[in-house]
Amino acid sequence: MHRVSCVDPASWTPSPSKMKFLCGVRLAFVALWLLPGASASQPMRASTRGLLLTMAQTASGAMLQRAQQASKATLDGTADDLGAILDTAVSAWSEVDAAFGAIAADCTAQVTKFGEGSATGQAQVSTLTSSRIENLATQVRLQAELDALSAQEEIAQSSFDSTVAQRAAEAHAYTKTTNTSSLQRQMISQVLTKMREKQVAMTVSSEVPGQTSPNLVEPGERLMFLRSSTYPYPAECAQSMGVVVLQVDAAADPPIQVRWDSGFEYWVKLEDLREVHRMSGSSGATSGFQTIIGVFEGMLQSIETGQADDSKDHTESDAELFGLVTSYKDRLQHIDAEYERINGQRATAEGIATDALVEINLRGSIDREYNALLSEFQDMCGYGGTTSNSGILAEALMRGNMFTEQLKTQVEQALLVINALTSAQPADATVLFQRQNMRGSSMARFVQPKAPLLAVAGSGRTPPSTVMSTERRGRATKWLLDARARGLKAPGPFSDAQPRHGPFHTVDHNLEGAVNMGARGSPKRVTASSSAASLHSLGAPSATAGSVSKARAGHLAGGVGILNAVATGVGNTHALDLAGRTSGDLPQDWQHCVDQKQALTAKILTARQEARTARSTKALSDEKSRSLSRWVAFMETRETEVASSRTSFFDAFSQMNQVISGNTFDTSLLNALEQLGQVQAAVDAYMAADPPPAASGLPYAMSTIRNTMESFRADMNPRIEEMSPLYQDMTTNSQALLTRIDTAKNLLITVRDTTQALGGAAAATVSEKEALEKTLMDQRMELEAECEIVMRGGSAAAGA
Repeated sequence: MHRVSCVDPASWTPSPSKMKFLCGVRLAFVALWLLPGASASQPMRASTRGLLLTMAQTASGAMLQRAQQASKATLDGTADDLGAILDTAVSAWSEVDAAFGAIAADCTAQVTKFGEGSATGQAQVSTLTSSRIENLATQVRLQAELDALSAQEEIAQSSFDSTVAQRAAEAHAYTKTTNTSSLQRQMISQVLTKMREKQVAMTVSSEVPGQTSPNLVEPGERLMFLRSSTYPYPAECAQSMGVVVLQVDAAADPPIQVRWDSGFEYWVKLEDLREVHRMSGSSGATSGFQTIIGVFEGMLQSIETGQADDSKDHTESDAELFGLVTSYKDRLQHIDAEYERINGQRATAEGIATDALVEINLRGSIDREYNALLSEFQDMCGYGGTTSNSGILAEALMRGNMFTEQLKTQVEQALLVINALTSAQPADATVLFQRQNMRGSSMARFVQPKAPLLAVAGSGRTPPSTVMSTERRGRATKWLLDARARGLKAPGPFSDAQPRHGPFHTVDHNLEGAVNMGARGSPKRVTASSSAASLHSLGAPSATAGSVSKARAGHLAGGVGILNAVATGVGNTHALDLAGRTSGDLPQDWQHCVDQKQALTAKILTARQEARTARSTKALSDEKSRSLSRWVAFMETRETEVASSRTSFFDAFSQMNQVISGNTFDTSLLNALEQLGQVQAAVDAYMAADPPPAASGLPYAMSTIRNTMESFRADMNPRIEEMSPLYQDMTTNSQALLTRIDTAKNLLITVRDTTQALGGAAAATVSEKEALEKTLMDQRMELEAECEIVMRGGSAAAGA
């Protein structure tokens, strides 16, 4: 028997390439040996074939077992090193992931809260705008009604003044006419007395027949009074004068009533009356003389009748004028009451319209920075909501988790190859998955199926790009370089020392136009005088409402014409012609009375107008005080929101500050890369020792792992470092807004206190003017009573 052997496994360990060549030769030799055409017998061939196959299998198995033992010794520990490298990277990212997640959770809550506050503010501004337009229209309409009332008040005052003057002028004219008529009546009466005495001298008289029987005398009979009894007659019973019998009463004593030619009437005794007899021869002369007496008697009767008619007409006309004066006073009081009612509504509408504009500007000044702070939150974490995956934080989390998952996959693949080379059993991937899931990822809070982004109502903003802008990278890099050059670490909590260079660098709007606030910085010192000046446009009307001018000449002439029409409507020859008569024709004492009544009425109207102005000031002050209290509450709400946000943001940033200050992420990755370099050196040494074909992918796997870790470090470090200036901006801007709100709030409180003081002063002025009005009205009433009494007594004073 021949023994076939191509290798002595005990003495020689060939290289893999030589081993493959020798085994090939051996197998070829065996194949030739077993060809069917050989000369050996059939049994012999079968026995030899079995022996050769057994020897070949023994030699090949020994050689493969020796190769595996060499490989296992070379890569021993490499899998554990890779696992440690993966753990280091995942642990470093988990810390950063938790820091980003804390900021993101707080940021999302802030976006929701600030978004609701912004939407509420915009809705309030819309309501204020509508209210302002509505109340401006109401103010204009009511002001037109007040202007009409002011015009009516001027007319009523002018009519009052002209009617008072007219009544005095008419009373004066009546007095003059009455005096003239009385003088004429007196003179004519004297003439008649002389003529009747003359007539008596031309006649004889006898006793009345039947002196004991008064019934013999008939009413209408003309006799002569010639006293013969001792009855005590008054001086008006003129002796030797003709009388006319009026009535006879025999039971009376004296029994006969007579009337003298002077008009005096009295009861006389029958024995004191005489019949009149004409002297013979003088009847013609007596008749002519009697005619003359009749003419004078007619004149006297005409004067007396005229006086009676004038008295009646004057009484009626004076009553009408007195009623006009009273109606004008009542009209002025009614106008004042109506003016107060409408002016109260107008002042309220004016206050609401004015305060609405102030509040719109005030809200705009504060909410511009409030909304800008909201925009910075949105830049960090998008527009809020459970489906938001935009903003700087979401991008950082997405990139970090992407690199982590990629690194896990690459390390897993490398471990599968290494385990295949170092163990006959398939690699168990359970440990890999345990590493993968040993720390939860915060990406679940952000990376979800995309949905349409919901922008904050009225913001007009589009979703921010998820790609870091060149400007932002440059700003972060510059800040880090400058900080490192100065030997500084990342800013600590609430560090506001760094200058601000973001969108909140300056505050472009303040409350100056709304509440007279100064520029940014310390507010102006507010005093009572400065506050009053600042509220002048809010607390006082633009012009003195309802100012009453002097009586217009045209209206005065018209009033006189009306009164003339009343006066001339009497319709008798003795009516007074008052056309063109003015109070300038009155005596000094009459004119003084008219002037005093007109002056007192003017003072009453002035007091009423000043009371109106004070009431308007008080109404505006009350409305302003209510508005200021509402604005202070708005400031306090915004202050609470911003302060709470600032504290919450600081707490959420504490983990990130530790990451930045400790530089833990970068340090961990650098250590992992260094350890990866040792693993790569071991792989390279292994590959230089003719490894099996299955190990051919290890160098590439190590290279991709390194590239992923370096890219991870290069991508994430700027994102982490960018948080420092962003944190600095947010804390600085929020503190600036808090300072601004606090300054404005304190100023509003000061103005509110001053406004309430102005309202109290206005209320005191109203009481003072109302008391003055009552005093003046009492003085005018006393003056009117005095004038009436004096006028009735014949004094040169005109009643009104």
